[in-house]
Amino acid sequence: MRILAIDASLRSTGWAVAPAHHGLVKPPSDYRGAQRLNFIVRELARVAAPHDDSATSLQLDVAVIEGAAYLRTNRAYELGELSGVVKLWLHSHGVPYVVVQPKRLKKYATGNGNADKAAMVSAARDRLGYGGRSDDEADALWLWHLAGEAFGLVASPHGERSRVVDEVDWPRLASRVTG
Repeated sequence: MRILAIDASLRSTGWAVAPAHHGLVKPPSDYRGAQRLNFIVRELARVAAPHDDSATSLQLDVAVIEGAAYLRTNRAYELGELSGVVKLWLHSHGVPYVVVQPKRLKKYATGNGNADKAAMVSAARDRLGYGGRSDDEADALWLWHLAGEAFGLVASPHGERSRVVDEVDWPRLASRVTG
């Protein structure tokens, strides 16, 4: 089973397709509007279809996306565009996806739905062996683990973390999963 976890951001989109295969998509700083959105989706397509130069066939069973936290209202419109473009891209390739709200992801990762970015990175270092510093990449890793636990790829959590996994409305995948 192949999961793509995405923490969509205009400056630094975090992604993970496995616990040891994750990274960031960073558009050039002069890219704006559609050019930036296109760059982000093209790079995610390369991650999702690593052996297909045309990236016409995504090799994914499901995607899990962190919902937007519209704290900076001047960026809400652009973040909404990015989220919509990513969802449309996945939908056009027949990839089911689920959106996990930030508070739910933070609760899963740290036990605190109001955890800050530093706490998310610290928890990823402590519990997932993450060696980086990016909160976007750490969030993508947490999303992957959340989905991985939901679909039985990694050990099931206990207590509060288990409840968070159960609270997500996961898509049914029986007809897509091949192994």
